[in-house]
Amino acid sequence: MGDRISVQFVNDKEKSVVLFHHWGGEEFATKRAKDFLKTLPQGRFGIPVDRREPQTIMRTFVAWLAQNYPENYGKDTYSMYFGFDENDGDNSDNGHWVVDLVTNKIERVD
Repeated sequence: MGDRISVQFVNDKEKSVVLFHHWGGEEFATKRAKDFLKTLPQGRFGIPVDRREPQTIMRTFVAWLAQNYPENYGKDTYSMYFGFDENDGDNSDNGHWVVDLVTNKIERVD
């Protein structure tokens, strides 16, 4: 039982690790990731977040979750974990979702 999903950030050249969330549900990929993208800088290229480097963005996303939803993500949660790719964990309920950092599109890819 769960609402399993995985999310990954990509750009033209790179991919982040995959974040699996046992209780995340589709809203985790669609609403939470979409809201997070609105907070990223546009048009600056000085640091990794500005350049939208996927590994840095994944770390920033997890920190953003803890800050903006402390009731769910403000402390270590047993229901989230990282994997190397979309097959490295359980996303059997809602599949694997990719957040394209170039186009800002969020799509289920399985």
